[in-house]
Amino acid sequence: MMTPAPAGFLALAVLFASGTAGCSFGAPTDDTADGPVRLEQFFVDAADEAPTRSRTVLAVGVDYLVVVEGTYSVWPSSEWYSLCVGETEAAPMFESPRRSGRVGLDAAYAFAGPRGTVICDRGAPSERSGWLYRTREAADWTLGPTDGPYSAEHAYSTTIRGEGEPLSVRIREVAQYGDNYGRLRLSIVGPADG
Repeated sequence: MMTPAPAGFLALAVLFASGTAGCSFGAPTDDTADGPVRLEQFFVDAADEAPTRSRTVLAVGVDYLVVVEGTYSVWPSSEWYSLCVGETEAAPMFESPRRSGRVGLDAAYAFAGPRGTVICDRGAPSERSGWLYRTREAADWTLGPTDGPYSAEHAYSTTIRGEGEPLSVRIREVAQYGDNYGRLRLSIVGPADG
C-alpha cells in the first residue's frame, strides 16, 4: 500500500513494517541504533529510459520503507498550456538537468492533464502510478503502488521486501522518454543493524 508520507517525515516510523519506534533521515548515527535509518537517497530522472539502481543491496526477506517524492512530466512542456483538468505546478520539485517546464504528475497521481490525454477522462487528481520497480534484475517490473490518498506534498511511502539485490527504479512511460523532465527522489529506510 502506498500512503502519503508525513510532512517532514517525522512520523515515518509508524509506517515501517517492523513496528520499531525511531526514524532518522540524516546520516545514520549511533543515536538511531534502536530504529530504522535512511540507508540511501537517490534520484530517478523522467528523461532516462535506463533504470536507476540503488547502491544499497536489499537483504532477502527484509522489509524496507521506500519514500518517493517529486513531480515530473511525460509530455513536452508546450502541451501543459492547454489543460483539460487540474492545475499544473510551474516546475518539477526536482528539476532534470536537461530541460524543465510545467508539471502535473507525481509518483502516484495525475493532478493535472493536458488536452488530448487519457487524464482528461479520469479527472484530477486521479491514480496513475508513475514509477516501476524491481528487486531482482531478472524479475518483471512492478508498478509502484497507488492505493493511498493524494498528497499535495507529492510524497508517498510504501514497503518493499528485499531479494538480495539493489532496488531498480524507472519512470513509467508509454511513448518516448526524450520529452520528459523532472525527477523523483527515493529514500530507502531500513531497520537498524543489531
